[in-house]
Amino acid sequence: MFFYFTLGYFVFFNQKYISLVKKHIPGYNEIKKDVLEQFILDIQDTIDSTDKEIDPISEFGEPKEVAAKLCQSQNWIDNIASLKIRSLAFVFDIIIIGMIFSGMIILSNMLINYEVLLDPLTDNMKIFVTVMGYLCYVLAPIFYVLYWFILEMISDTSPGKRILNLYVIDVNGSKTQKKQIFIRNLTKIIFPVLVFDIIPFFLERNHKYIRVYDQAAKTIVVKLK
Repeated sequence: MFFYFTLGYFVFFNQKYISLVKKHIPGYNEIKKDVLEQFILDIQDTIDSTDKEIDPISEFGEPKEVAAKLCQSQNWIDNIASLKIRSLAFVFDIIIIGMIFSGMIILSNMLINYEVLLDPLTDNMKIFVTVMGYLCYVLAPIFYVLYWFILEMISDTSPGKRILNLYVIDVNGSKTQKKQIFIRNLTKIIFPVLVFDIIPFFLERNHKYIRVYDQAAKTIVVKLK
């Protein structure tokens, strides 16, 4: 009975440990699965080779550090996406943002001009609908800003990049931090600073040119599979 309890504890604890490692690996689940495949076998071999209790953190290291080493072993930094591919991904993202943005503006106009579609309304409803209409105008640009930050923080990519299997990673090959995502996306919200990206590109003429703000954030955009 004690044996099965101990075995169950090992399985649960190791699964929890692997989940923490997985959390720090960029990319979608299939990529993470491939990266973790050999590591899971190593854990199993370690457990099978001893009858003592195994502490994964003591044996292999902190999940974040382990994830970084596993990512580095994939040599993702050799697959830096070309400027052409990155530009295409950006166009896809702009199209997606434009569609959502347009939808919000149309909804705003419909709500503000409620008498066309929703008349008659009570006075309270008129106030509510009008406020919601103007709120959509405010939320539209906020959505544009958050689109880049939130999606890249959560999934290391954006819908446009995901279409082309592009992901943002640390220059060392590991998952990016929030601070890095913020720095690399400054040009998306402060358009005048875009000049710092454009001028060096024309000077270097490198098809795998790394943006100035990617360099500052120590990030790169790579093609995974």
